[in-house]
Amino acid sequence: MKKIALFLLLIVIQSCFQKADNEVSKTDKEVTKTNTKTLELIETSDKITENLKAFYVSYISENAKDVVDKNYLKELKSKYITKSLLDKLQNLELNYDPFVNAQDYNTEWLKNIEITKDKLKDNTYIIFINDNGTKTTISLVIKKELNQYKIDDINNLPNNIIEPENNENYPEIEVTGSWKKMCEEKKTELLAFDSSHGYLDIYLNNDYARVAVEITNNSNIKYSVLTGITRYNKFVNWLDISHDSIICKVKRTDESKLELEWLGFYNKKTKKREMVKNPFTNETQNESIVLKICE
Repeated sequence: MKKIALFLLLIVIQSCFQKADNEVSKTDKEVTKTNTKTLELIETSDKITENLKAFYVSYISENAKDVVDKNYLKELKSKYITKSLLDKLQNLELNYDPFVNAQDYNTEWLKNIEITKDKLKDNTYIIFINDNGTKTTISLVIKKELNQYKIDDINNLPNNIIEPENNENYPEIEVTGSWKKMCEEKKTELLAFDSSHGYLDIYLNNDYARVAVEITNNSNIKYSVLTGITRYNKFVNWLDISHDSIICKVKRTDESKLELEWLGFYNKKTKKREMVKNPFTNETQNESIVLKICE
């Protein structure tokens, strides 16, 4: 009888040890699983950070050049940005680049750029750009597409979506031609060679400046570069003017008239506009003026 009791006791003790071993094994597996998941999250975060760094280095470096390769930028955006975000940005009326929160670009930013994971929001990363002591923050939402992590949204974008205009009477017309307030010599003139390039000849107080301009969508006139100037010209500080800023907006209403809204030249250092007076009228005004085509 004692032998049977001892045998049963041994079975009970062995069963307890096996149960304890199973519990330990289960706990070990859970810890291993948790550690593996944590490592995967860290690796994913590191990969996204590397992708964002690669995008910003290429994006800022290219945009900071005097002559920008637009085809290269298009390919770069396609690689790192989702189509939905590109479509969204195309329908927003912005006078700055939301990826840097500025109108100009500086390769000096790349020395101190910081990229971190937002601890409070999922799939969100914060870009910190240091511009002469001023820190700019951009919040990006990341999405995985075909094993590639892409920028899918920018937080805090404005909602000023461009609504299509009812322009049945006057479909989009190229702004090609010579446009002035008055067709006289030594009067400020917008000379558009085609739908994308031209000159702006500015006459103010017996001084003269010619700037090359880029025309986009037959509406936005962007400053490209200063090409000619009189000796004592003091219109603006040309060295600090952004080479990609919109200086005015135009709309051709018929064959002989062009509406123009003057904005001024954007100074990338002061972050303010210069020559806010409309050079076509030498007056400060917010409303549009009408130019006529000159032979």
